[in-house]
Amino acid sequence: MALARVKVWVREVLTFANLHTEFDNILDNALSPISPLTGNLDVNDKNLNNIGTADVTTLTVSGTSTLTGATTQTGALTVTAAIIPGTAPSPPAQHGLYREMAAAVWCIWDTTGAISDSHNVTSVTDTAAGDAIVTFDRDFAGTTYVAIPGASHDASSTATLLVPIAVNTGKAVGSIVIQTRRVSDAALTDPNHFQLVCFGAQ
Repeated sequence: MALARVKVWVREVLTFANLHTEFDNILDNALSPISPLTGNLDVNDKNLNNIGTADVTTLTVSGTSTLTGATTQTGALTVTAAIIPGTAPSPPAQHGLYREMAAAVWCIWDTTGAISDSHNVTSVTDTAAGDAIVTFDRDFAGTTYVAIPGASHDASSTATLLVPIAVNTGKAVGSIVIQTRRVSDAALTDPNHFQLVCFGAQ
């Protein structure tokens, strides 16, 4: 810390002038006791505003952080909890990256319900040919999320598949029913793999 005593008092009379000098020293050097920091700064869930353009070489985020201004990262960034930007404005900023743009769920699985790869999916239940229930790890906030189903099939197969969603009864905040139906007769038919991507608030 750069702040230092004006003088060391030893059995002396403290005059008004001396007292003003001591206080002025504190007021004029208010940042000195905390700059540079010698330990962690706990802001107790409060905001740090108007940080300016000072260089930050290492930033460690251990709680939820909201970035509301332009941020340029040139140093190391260690994140131990989610960084959640604010809701996208209307219109969105050009080249802006918002949470609404990230897929909340994605999954690929086979006809037995075995998951090949996924995000935010706890399980897939194969209920019948061409019919599966996908259960999410974290639920959506409502049932208005966007669900984009898909299916992959062998190139040698002559079957043509239509991939609808059972909207009426199959879409819930925590799960969704995916079906694949043959175009020729609408019969439930298994592809080689089912696929699903979902976007929406959670």
